[in-house]
Amino acid sequence: MATGERRNARLGCWTWRHLLWLLWLGIVVTMASTFGLIQRHWTYVPPVNLAAQAAYATKFPNVTRGIVMTMSDAMVPIGASLVLELRSLGNSDPIQVMHCLASDLSARSIDILTATDANLQVVDICRVLLDADLLPSVDIASEFQSYWLKPLALLLSSFDQVMLMDADNIFLRNPSLLWNSTQYTDTGTLFFYDRVIPSNWGLNEQRGGVSYLSTFLTQFPYHSFNLTAPKCPSERLRGSAMFAQRTAHEQDSSLVLLDKRRAGRNVRNILWYLTTHLRFKQSTPFSHGDKESFWLAFELGQVRYAFSPWAASVVAAPGDMEAHPETLCGSLAQYIPTSNASAVLLFVNGRGVIDVTDVLDSRGDKMPNDATTNWTARGATLTERIPRYAVPRYTRDRNTSNLALFDQTCLVDAHATAISPAFIDRAARRIHMAVQVASRMQW
Repeated sequence: MATGERRNARLGCWTWRHLLWLLWLGIVVTMASTFGLIQRHWTYVPPVNLAAQAAYATKFPNVTRGIVMTMSDAMVPIGASLVLELRSLGNSDPIQVMHCLASDLSARSIDILTATDANLQVVDICRVLLDADLLPSVDIASEFQSYWLKPLALLLSSFDQVMLMDADNIFLRNPSLLWNSTQYTDTGTLFFYDRVIPSNWGLNEQRGGVSYLSTFLTQFPYHSFNLTAPKCPSERLRGSAMFAQRTAHEQDSSLVLLDKRRAGRNVRNILWYLTTHLRFKQSTPFSHGDKESFWLAFELGQVRYAFSPWAASVVAAPGDMEAHPETLCGSLAQYIPTSNASAVLLFVNGRGVIDVTDVLDSRGDKMPNDATTNWTARGATLTERIPRYAVPRYTRDRNTSNLALFDQTCLVDAHATAISPAFIDRAARRIHMAVQVASRMQW
């Protein structure tokens, strides 16, 4: 090879290396920039008045109490069916449906929802926050296209008294009865428990013999909220399964009642801080999704809060009664939070029961949602699988977990009792309504 050819070959080789190096550098810089943005987020400044700073035109300016839901396009079939079911149960509370940007909820979906009920408003709260400079960018806003939209939805709702509920809840009773519950009238809150799952994760993670919960409470920046660190946690927390290091999950956030005015500014600002700032900073998560943020805001704000006296229940998953009838592994269920002798099932958080957009085939693979989907057949499949049994009401001091033998969704040896036929009828009706809505949507 001539000298000139060698020089050209070397030049070509180095050119490729330079290109690859530049490409790698560009990827690293982009990742670092994105990671840094998420990690740094923005300098936390407590909102002076979140309701005023993030004001929007509400359909209910003079209403102090209402229902709030969050939805994306895939949730519209079960969400619209929930609205209709609430009305059939006699619930007349106004409803605000919150979403995050146009990519989360299409114009077609919004039309379907607003046509479902005249007492309903759809609000893009991420756009509201971006316009108010309370979120720094669309990239950060898109991080709330998740469970973490729920605390923002509660905070930005025009209602002072909020009943925050998941779109996949299947109610057997009108949930408005909860406004008069002992827990809500005493504290302005009503929270429900999650399953007791004794995993070394989240706030239950052990570090040198100390739980992350203890460290989290000790290191929280109370001074940023004009608070003095308490000498010890609240009596409620000290008596909890999480404080006893028996569970990594305390709260089920599929249904939350919260009076923002009674909670006070500190609690509201702490909830905002946990949701928009701290969760991005923590290397170890303090919550699986949003659910621990609600009670934590009250605990950190040193304001009383209340849980249902009953542990989380579940309904039967397909095959449970044949394989292990004393251990059910299906969707979460909650009983009415009274101490009456007769236990009354209030609702099932039943996405796996009614969600026609999230159905598994015989191989366990998710069925695609597209223009060729036979929604009627999809609904028939779900209807056949409606559970007939649930775990009876019990308190949270029982051990219902065996992660060596069963999935964490299972309540081990917690027994089973027949569900009211009313649940089967309501679940079937929800599926039927969801099928009708799904068939009108663009997939």
